[in-house]
Amino acid sequence: MKRIQDKITLYVVGSLLILFILLLWDIDREADKSIVPLSKDLTQQIVDARSEQISNWLEERIEELETIGEQVRYLDIELDQSLEYMKVYLGNNIYESLGIIDRDGMAWITDGSSFSVINRDYYRRIDEEGLPFIISNPLKSKSNNVDIVIILHRLPANMKHEFSYISAAVPIETIKDIASRIQLYDGGSKIYDIYGEPIGGEDTEIYPGERLIEFSAPIKKSPSWSIVFKVPESRLYEGAKNLKNSAITIGLFIGVILVVLLILFSSSIVRPICRMQELMKKVEYGDLTVRFKDYRNDEIGDLQKSFDQMLDNLYRARYEKKEIELRLLQEQVNPHFLYNTLDTIRWSAIEYDATEVVELIEALSTYFRVGLSKGEKFITLSEEISHTESYIQIYQARFEEELDYEIICDESLLECKVIRILLQPLVENAIYHGNKSNGNSNFKIMINIFKEEEELIMEVKNNGEKIDRDRLEVIKSILNGKKGERDKGGFGLYSVNKRINLAFGEGYGLDIKNEGDWVISRINCPIILEGKYVEDIDR
Repeated sequence: MKRIQDKITLYVVGSLLILFILLLWDIDREADKSIVPLSKDLTQQIVDARSEQISNWLEERIEELETIGEQVRYLDIELDQSLEYMKVYLGNNIYESLGIIDRDGMAWITDGSSFSVINRDYYRRIDEEGLPFIISNPLKSKSNNVDIVIILHRLPANMKHEFSYISAAVPIETIKDIASRIQLYDGGSKIYDIYGEPIGGEDTEIYPGERLIEFSAPIKKSPSWSIVFKVPESRLYEGAKNLKNSAITIGLFIGVILVVLLILFSSSIVRPICRMQELMKKVEYGDLTVRFKDYRNDEIGDLQKSFDQMLDNLYRARYEKKEIELRLLQEQVNPHFLYNTLDTIRWSAIEYDATEVVELIEALSTYFRVGLSKGEKFITLSEEISHTESYIQIYQARFEEELDYEIICDESLLECKVIRILLQPLVENAIYHGNKSNGNSNFKIMINIFKEEEELIMEVKNNGEKIDRDRLEVIKSILNGKKGERDKGGFGLYSVNKRINLAFGEGYGLDIKNEGDWVISRINCPIILEGKYVEDIDR
């Protein structure tokens, strides 16, 4: 199998098949591990929420009975008036009836009936255990034969009348309605008492013959009750099963589409590569005239253009090679001619005892020798200082004036490597702008070179004219290389900063500021010794 297209198709289809098998295995594993437990957990949360809702509903009734009791105590009314007052609460269709129970266990009901509850279980429990309220087990209402529960709430102890409890008959259907709102898996829920008996109806089989899973939650306000939701086990696993079937169907569909697209895609890549292979074979035999004519609008097209441009460059290179070689030889000869000419002028000046001319020629020779440095990017710090001093000497001879300057340098740094021609542009800028009007008779330039932590610091300071704020902003814009600012001047400063940035990164470069009586141009760059960065020059 030598064709790239066949290899791509085989590898990708094989990878997709392995991925698909692993995906199905993982879905099957995760379905049993996560989806079914998640379904159970969510179902339990819903049952818990419904239990909480029933408990909250019962708590509302208890608080309502407490409010009724407080009003009866506050109004200090007789039994008949209390019953009439309580009838107002029957309008919301929550209660079947309300009543008052006296200290002898006699119940007086809003429907006009009265009977003794002293022997009833719920009365004995609240009376003996001192509970603030109690909810009875289901009872049959004597008035309409519906299932009800009785809620008793203890009245305040300081009642003037002999009233002990407020009673409320609540239809069980209201509570059952809240419980039956769980409609997951087409099932329903019921409330059971502490003995497992259904409250308010028969426990009919919803899914006959199926294995059921129960979810239950206690009802807090009635500890003897719990809400139970029954679900067939098959329904819990139905979601996982559907997920597996969907994954297989979608996976097969996507796989077929991907294979078709892969064949088309690989073909669109391989065809131009084969065409390029044919042309390269012709180039191997020396034919540089072959070219692509129709370029694609993608990376393959860029590759085709690059191939044609490479052939164009190779074609031109044959005719430019000799010219380049001659130019390189000429560039090597010119500096030697310049140095030899300066040396000849120097010896002629010595013969005439022209000491000042000799010094000037030596300074100029040093300036060019260090400045050119045979094209080297880095020179030693001592050579950079010599280059700067040569410039100052030439300046003094040219303008026939003394320049007060001082160079302070840590001698242990003299052999460090620096980018050539960094200090001279700063000195030139200081002379030109610091004493432009020649009005400062004490004008001085100080060059201070030292080590600060892990960096080499070179400062050029002058005590001439300060840079005003607007001009300083322009200079900083020039150093940052903003388009158009270099046209306003300061290209030398920009060149110094840019060369340092390119060599060492944005963390190094040139900064200019006013500080006290001085204008300071400060360069920070790494310490380089024998072409390597070092953290400590004395190590």
